[in-house]
Amino acid sequence: MYKALLHETWTKRDISGNVYHTVKITNPKTRNSFTVSTCSIGNVEHILNSIFTDVSKTYYCPWYITDSCTGSSRLSSLPDSIYLDECHRSIQWEKELRKIGYRIPKQ
Repeated sequence: MYKALLHETWTKRDISGNVYHTVKITNPKTRNSFTVSTCSIGNVEHILNSIFTDVSKTYYCPWYITDSCTGSSRLSSLPDSIYLDECHRSIQWEKELRKIGYRIPKQ
């Protein structure tokens, strides 16, 4: 069973060379989700690993990842999302994960 379902959506490269991303995080048990803006899905995976994975154990990927392109270079073509600190585990990340049904282990 997967711990989370991650769906990355990105735009085409704009005239300045920028590509924008969002990641929808879904709890497969409750089917609740939220979408976060990010520069890469790797950042989201890093934060989820820091929250859910015991560092003393071997790394494994408990996420099921899918992705899609919007077909547009416009930022407005991405789904609505919230902004969270995308580089570090934070209280805001834990709060959003609790809202969709996760129990957060103590650090």
